[in-house]
Amino acid sequence: RLVLGTYYGPNVQDASFNRQFRNLLLSLANFPLILGGDFNAVADPELDRSDIGRRRWGPGGQTIAYFADALGLVDLWRALHPGERDYTHLSRAHDTWSRLDYILISESLFSCASDAQIAPVEISD
Repeated sequence: RLVLGTYYGPNVQDASFNRQFRNLLLSLANFPLILGGDFNAVADPELDRSDIGRRRWGPGGQTIAYFADALGLVDLWRALHPGERDYTHLSRAHDTWSRLDYILISESLFSCASDAQIAPVEISD
C-alpha cells in the first residue's frame, strides 16, 4: 500500500489548514507517502529563488519543513540535485523565478528513486 497525495498551498500562511492537512497525513502514517504539489513557497531561499535580494526564509518555506519533519519526507528533486538551481514558477510582477512545486516522498521510498527532473514549460501560473 501507498498513499499518493496532492497539496496546493494557500497564498497566505494558514496554520489551521496546514495542521489539519498534516493530521490527515499522520493518520495514514503506516503507509509510505508521495506528496506532490504547488506549495506556493520556497524550501531553500538560497537555491530555490533566482533573485538574490529576495532570498530569505518566509513562513511558506517553514511549511515545507513542517511537513517533511513531521512525516519523515524527503524533497526528491533536491536530494537528487543538491546545490543545483532550477525553477517551476515565473513571477512576471517581480521578474523572478522560484521553485514552488515539490514532490516529497517517504524516506523509505527514496532508495527506489533513480532521477527527478524539472521539465521546461512555456507557461507558468
